[in-house]
Amino acid sequence: MNLSKHTKILLYIIIALTVITSAVAYIGVLLAFMLVIYEDKMGIIAKYFSKNLPVTLLCISLLISTVFSKEPIFSVATDIVILLHIIFCLILIVELNVQSYKSLYKLLSIICFAVCVFGIYQFLSGDMGGIKSWVDQKSFGKLNRIYSTLQNPNVFAGYIVINLCFFISKYLQKLNDKDKLLLPNIILLSACLILTYSRGGFISFCAAMFFLFLFRRDKRLAVYVAVMIGCFYLYNSLGTINRADIEVIYKDSSNTYRIEIWKSAIKIFLENPFWGHGVGTLWYYLSSYSTKLSKYVLHAHNIFLHVAAEMGIIGLLASFYFVVSEMLTAFTLWLRNKESDDSHIFLGFMCSLAAIMTHGMFDAVIFIPSLSIIYINYFVLYKITSYKYISSFTPVKANYFNTLPL
Repeated sequence: MNLSKHTKILLYIIIALTVITSAVAYIGVLLAFMLVIYEDKMGIIAKYFSKNLPVTLLCISLLISTVFSKEPIFSVATDIVILLHIIFCLILIVELNVQSYKSLYKLLSIICFAVCVFGIYQFLSGDMGGIKSWVDQKSFGKLNRIYSTLQNPNVFAGYIVINLCFFISKYLQKLNDKDKLLLPNIILLSACLILTYSRGGFISFCAAMFFLFLFRRDKRLAVYVAVMIGCFYLYNSLGTINRADIEVIYKDSSNTYRIEIWKSAIKIFLENPFWGHGVGTLWYYLSSYSTKLSKYVLHAHNIFLHVAAEMGIIGLLASFYFVVSEMLTAFTLWLRNKESDDSHIFLGFMCSLAAIMTHGMFDAVIFIPSLSIIYINYFVLYKITSYKYISSFTPVKANYFNTLPL
């Protein structure tokens, strides 16, 4: 077996580890990086990076934020974690290439099935060491919120919605590829989403399904979403207080807590509006900008405020450019290839971005390293699939040509 095969096997193991235990996955990325250096493929990796304008601009904004950071050590440490994400993404693209996109999809599908089964087991067995801060226990009492291997129900909800975007997009396409896990995964994911009790996750799910309905006007989707909304409302009504009730939501301490965090993030942003307080520093400063916050708050519970506070307007614009350019590219690919067997991947990717942006209004789970590295797998799935159709892609020279396979 040559080294390239060893590298590919290692990458598949790392992909599984991103969902099972992200800390070990990051160590695996370092090992894969060393193998790539040993195989003398750094030149190819560097060319991919240099031709990706949105990512380059993001890195420049990160560098500026680090240079002007209030806590340079925290910023450098965060830069290293972000760099690992970029390295992992580029290595996957280079090593897996176009021929491996179906294998990657199958692997992600199998992992998803196993994670959901474990989540259901958690619920049925009651084996859940839940953290009290996950729910306002004074108002709602003890709730069994499942989190599977993701260690947090809101993070698990983010993972669930990302998968539903891809799987439901495929289901509506009516392909005859004998994907035996497709329907079981949709059923398990739907049940797990309800059992997370994640209101932000459920709102992002509804937004993603609305976005999907704009492209696939299928009555089955409307019925499915209606059933999910009914189940979510009923399940939240089982306790002494209905967590889905608007009045209760308004008074919920988790929401008043968020508002206080947002106020702090805005104050931090206004102090340094151009380059921010420094990437990776917000957890250290948020509580000190409010008399109502105590201890450390890990993130701003809003991805836009989080980026603005840490990286300023420069970072916010670079982030928007990245998201918009990828969304427009995926839309063009879907529009020109919607009759192809792979169009569901382009549509699923667009829906997942819509879900992340919506969830990002209430939470910043995508910035938590355990979920962000998982999303790299789905981003790469979209990227390597798109290369199959690159020859027919001739829009106004968009940023997509910055990521042509070399």
